[in-house]
Amino acid sequence: MTTPAIPSDSPSKRDGIAVPGGRARLVAELVEPGGGELGDIVLQALEGPDGALLLRIGYRRRGAVVRAPATAGARTWARVVRRAGADPVIGPLLGLGPGAAGGRHRA
Repeated sequence: MTTPAIPSDSPSKRDGIAVPGGRARLVAELVEPGGGELGDIVLQALEGPDGALLLRIGYRRRGAVVRAPATAGARTWARVVRRAGADPVIGPLLGLGPGAAGGRHRA
């Protein structure tokens, strides 16, 4: 299930994610609780300035998403992949689930 990352009434945050080439808009987010010091594993589908979908992988610690290597064990990654495959936006970005051909997405 996709988890909303930020309130929909916060357009500056929703449209304010810096990516190469400009700003991106958050389209979908999947959070896998990690617990412990590592934090949660986060996969975010972003719509880039040209409309192409991008996938950002990182972790969330104390409420902030950190774009860094997200390290987790095999069982955690298996859960992430299973959940991502069921997500209609994030799954295709990973080549999983229906519509896995990728490409552009328009909301």
